[in-house]
Amino acid sequence: SMSGEQAALAANFDSMVNNMVDANGAAIYPFSMIITTSDMTKDTIQKNYIDKLTSTKAEFDFAQFKADFKSAIYVGTNGSAAERMYEAVNYVLVNESSFYTENRLSIIVNVSDEPEQSTSKSTAQWAQTFQNSKIMDPGAVRVFNIVEEINDKRYVDMAAITGGKVYNIRDPFDGIMNDISITVKNLVSSFRLKTGRVINDSTLVVKLDGRTLLSSEYTYASNSLRLVTPPAEGAVIDVSYDYSPIYVYLP
Repeated sequence: SMSGEQAALAANFDSMVNNMVDANGAAIYPFSMIITTSDMTKDTIQKNYIDKLTSTKAEFDFAQFKADFKSAIYVGTNGSAAERMYEAVNYVLVNESSFYTENRLSIIVNVSDEPEQSTSKSTAQWAQTFQNSKIMDPGAVRVFNIVEEINDKRYVDMAAITGGKVYNIRDPFDGIMNDISITVKNLVSSFRLKTGRVINDSTLVVKLDGRTLLSSEYTYASNSLRLVTPPAEGAVIDVSYDYSPIYVYLP
């Protein structure tokens, strides 16, 4: 039964949402959530909550937003014992395609006390299916697995392929949810500079909506740029730089 884990998710939701909404009640970044189950014998999606678990609702009535999450997370414990997490994710992708937008991250969090049994495809094929929902940036899909079978190759491989993580379901949920939300927060404000050459760090100029940022407002390493404060939705980020010179030795 997953009743204990559902209760733990509800009880420790604050550990996650506090990294999504600031102390003034403003969303740190725009988000929407869908909650589903792994029971593929029925319609798995908590459809009554799709429009309620959003950053807009959180800003409008934070207490109600948290109450709705805690209600939605109790998906029940009856049904098939076969944990088909990846099929359930795919079901959401197919049936709620309008929920996903090309320019946003897709963070998938699976919680299970059983092995992963979506055996109609290999793990690599499932990962490709999920990443195909972000044609322009497949790296915008990350899968986090909170599971008892932490050595289950299907959970481990999915996290590795998508740049996610595997957590032990028996560890404290507050720490797990805090870690996931911090990781997501950093991803929201991070950008990969797609170039095959080495960038001269000293020439880097970053502008946000036309304003040149101070070096203290961002970090840069290995072609990855991260803003200290996540940008607002629709913000324009302009990055200019010079390449480091290439020296060719001619004997």
